[in-house]
Amino acid sequence: MKKSILIVAAILLIISCKKADAAACEECVILYFETPQPINDSELNSFPNKFKGLYMNSDSTFIRIEEDRILEEYSWKLKIHKLTLDSTKTEYNIVNGKLNKKRYE
Repeated sequence: MKKSILIVAAILLIISCKKADAAACEECVILYFETPQPINDSELNSFPNKFKGLYMNSDSTFIRIEEDRILEEYSWKLKIHKLTLDSTKTEYNIVNGKLNKKRYE
């Protein structure tokens, strides 16, 4: 009887622990709140499906909400003068009027 109570107590202890094993990445900012935000609300391990997706701001900044993280993405359009473009021929190929890093022979 004592062993079964001990096993049940150990299982409850393991289940009640908060998830703090997030994978670290070099460029990520990791935030951890001691209590759920807003206060008196339940703790979630992932974002709800209604919030997941790709969102765009007016300045073309993208925010992608995934299962367990929020990513910020940027895109730029660059104009390169033809004289400068000639000096990059050793690094890039021009295929159908577009720069391409792959080598086509």
